Parts: sequence; C-alpha cells; structure tokens
Amino acid sequence: MPAHWSATLGGAEIQMRYLMHHLRQSSHHEISLVCRRATLSVDNGIPIYCTGTPALIARYTYLLDYPMVHRLLRKIDPDVVYTRVASPLVGYAARYCNTHGKRLVHHIARMDDVMPRELVPIRNRIQSFERPIYEYGLRQADAVITQASYQADLLREHFGRTDAEVIPNYHPAPPKKDKTDAQGQTVLWVANLKAAKRPEIFVLLAETCADLANAQFIMVGAVQDRRYESMLEQSASLRNFRYMGPLPLEEVNQLMDSADIFVNTSTSFGEGFPNTFIQAWLRRVAVVSLEVNPDHIMDDRQIGICSASSIEQLVLDVRTLLLGPDRLQLMTATAYEHAVNNYGAINLSRIQSTLERNAIAAPRKRI
Repeated sequence: MPAHWSATLGGAEIQMRYLMHHLRQSSHHEISLVCRRATLSVDNGIPIYCTGTPALIARYTYLLDYPMVHRLLRKIDPDVVYTRVASPLVGYAARYCNTHGKRLVHHIARMDDVMPRELVPIRNRIQSFERPIYEYGLRQADAVITQASYQADLLREHFGRTDAEVIPNYHPAPPKKDKTDAQGQTVLWVANLKAAKRPEIFVLLAETCADLANAQFIMVGAVQDRRYESMLEQSASLRNFRYMGPLPLEEVNQLMDSADIFVNTSTSFGEGFPNTFIQAWLRRVAVVSLEVNPDHIMDDRQIGICSASSIEQLVLDVRTLLLGPDRLQLMTATAYEHAVNNYGAINLSRIQSTLERNAIAAPRKRI
C-alpha cells in the first residue's frame, strides 16, 4: 500500500495496522509490508520495505515505482500478495503475481476504488495514465474484498466481477466509560484536512451553533491541502471551536470517549466505510453524516443520522441532538449494540482465511 500508518494515519492504514498485528499474533505466517512511505523499518516484528521513491517524484507520480516494487517482491517471494488502496501499486503487484505464479487479494478501501475511470475525479494528467494501471490490478486480482455491499454492487456493475467477499471493518472495543456533563457537550470531527473531507463545513457548523453556550466543536487532523491554513487562522477567533492538529490514534480515541456527537462532512467519493463511525458507535457517540451512509446503514439500523447532503439539515440534526438528550441516548445505545455485534475480531479472521486459501491455491485463469 502507499503508506505505513506511521507516515499517514488514515482509515486504510489503520485497518492494515490491525490486520498485520492480528496475523502476527494469531498465526506463524511470515509477513512483510511494501510501501512508499514509513517512519519505521519494523512494526511489531514485521519488516517494512520502502520503495525509496524520492519525495519530489512521489508527490506527483507512481510511474517510476514499478522496478523497485518488482525487485522487493522478488526478494520477499510471497505466497500471496494483499493490496489495499487504489493506486498503481495494485497493478504492479498483479503484474508480479502473473509472471511468478502467485495470487493477489485486493481490498477495496473507498467508493471510487470501484468506479470507472471516467467517473473518478482526476487531479492532473499524470493520474490519467496511472488509473488504468490500478484497474488492471483490480481486474487481475484472484480475490477482492469489499467493506460493504454497495461496493460489491458497484464492482459488479462497472467491472463485471461478481466474486467479491464483503467483510466489514474491525475496531477494538474500548473499556466502558460513563460520560459526564461536567465539561458540557462536545461535537467532534476527525479526518485529514483535504478537499474530499470538506472541513470548511464543520467550521461553518460551529459558527452556526455559536449560540449554544454549552457545546464545543473540536477538529482533529493533519492539513493536507494548504488552502485550509487560512481557514484555521480565521476560525481561531471562534469561542466554541478548537483545532487540535493531527493526533495519534490513541489520543483520538480518548477524545471520542468524551464526545457526544461525531460529525462526518466527507463526499461519498472520499470514503469507503469510515473507521470513525465504528470508533464513535463503540463509545456511545452519535454519528451525524452530511452525505456518507454506506448501505443506508444510518436509516436501516437507526444508529445515526444522514443529512442527505444538505448543510442546513446537518445544522438542524446536530442542534436537535444537542438539545434532545433522550433521543441522543437512545440512538447511541442502539449504535453500540450494532457495533459490538458487527465489527469484532472475527472480521480480521475472515480476511486471514481468505489470504490462507489463496496462498495455497493455483492462480486464477487470466483474462
């Protein structure tokens, strides 16, 4: 995958971290990670191999990574290759597997991973050359795992693959903590600050709710788009808003423990199945999402609120929960039960089983 979690802390990286540690603890398999960026050379006894792509080149393109990726895979000589995140690295891994008789398992991370290239936003001309490399890998993979049923449906619709295995994400259940009203109410937003996450909407939400004297709006995440630096400077004057910068996962979970509402403002293209939803539900925190609602889970399970892409509705939904503690408590209790029953360690074991089956099977017939 492009980055180890020590270099980029996003949802896919967190899930990879959980899976690597699970495999390390529950099996005797040899595990290695190949990526472009990492600040560690070993993670919990697992060696990390970086492609060594110069930072300036890596910022713009993957097109020069293939020789080193191929060289590292030949050195490791894996029985099965597992990829996550839509990048040319998936295509490079597929090429290696094709030429060396190995099997590839690809795990879908976001909605646009299963969309055709003409529907995926392309930031520059270089990306228009890279996308077909990823799609080659997706088509050639011996097995595909999706996080939710809607991803499997899109994969069938756009790529003709009907063999996807739906395995939800995993998140460890935290110890139960009783919430107190001593410090008022907290509305939390956690993501990297970039266009797909639309952090400006959360700042607008805080501004609109400035009359609620008991509510604080906290934003966490690394600035990945410099346009948001001026936004943060201007928002510093808001009495009810605080930006805390990027934080380790453990500190994010501590903030979740004390939050009342978690808000997601991402575009659907910018998400798969957000880990932050599960983190919140397991901590009895209400989830209000502007747009992201995988498999219509908010409505069908009554474990959150989707504001149907309306900023005005988002503001109303957050205010209603802040002013209606009974509804908030009922929703979070239902969400907690759902999370405990659906996002446990069995999901990591299912991925492990898929990898083990493919490690000993013959490569799929190529088309």
